[in-house]
Amino acid sequence: MTPDMGMPHVTFIDRITLAVFEDSGWYKVDYRSADVYVWGKNMGCVDRSEFCAKYEDYICKNNSVVGCHYLHKDKGYCKQESNLSCRINQPQPKGECFKPREPDFEEEIFGASSLCVISNLTTDYVEKTAILTGRCYLQKCSRNRNLLVKVHGSDWNDCPYGKLLKIQGYRGYIKCPTSKDIMCPELPDDTTIPGTESSNVIYYTSTSAKISSTDHSSIDSVSSGTNDNLSANISPILLIFVYLIDQYTVI
Repeated sequence: MTPDMGMPHVTFIDRITLAVFEDSGWYKVDYRSADVYVWGKNMGCVDRSEFCAKYEDYICKNNSVVGCHYLHKDKGYCKQESNLSCRINQPQPKGECFKPREPDFEEEIFGASSLCVISNLTTDYVEKTAILTGRCYLQKCSRNRNLLVKVHGSDWNDCPYGKLLKIQGYRGYIKCPTSKDIMCPELPDDTTIPGTESSNVIYYTSTSAKISSTDHSSIDSVSSGTNDNLSANISPILLIFVYLIDQYTVI
């Protein structure tokens, strides 16, 4: 569950949410199509202060510096979270890395396979080190779930989780994300892998949950950008019910 209805590609319909729909008696659900809610996955039980101190992929400190949303699909802006003692990066409006557009930095690449990472790369002839900010680069995963990154004018480079990556021809570095589950999630055995540049490469794919009402009319719910009109398709009363539950869910 998520505490509010955000942008479609960062909104999840997970098994708990589907169970609420099913328990209402109004819907039949297909649990096989549930999204995986990866916020805090494999962190165990951590209190709020520990979370704010340890998990830098989620938190931010400077309101004026562009970061990355924790899913790395968007550049992020720093916002105080009411349930935490620290700020977290929210998706920046028009900051989607997967939408082609003119780059903010010369080494950036925007496109369907691009994700956000923290970087201060600059060309060699620039003397002053740039500020670390969220930037969009091409990324892909090997079959053993290692992360590879490509910036403008470079080859593919291994980006070890939690390490710093230097790129030939640039000063500065890329801070490789820490979460394998977010950057290169495990794919179901029956997932169709799209065409890639080589046989040992796969791209991130996501699921879309399906909810069917009891009269068997289908409602395709939002998941990773598949439908912008989820609110219009679901009973307002049930949405309020889900919202109230989420307000008392501690992140």
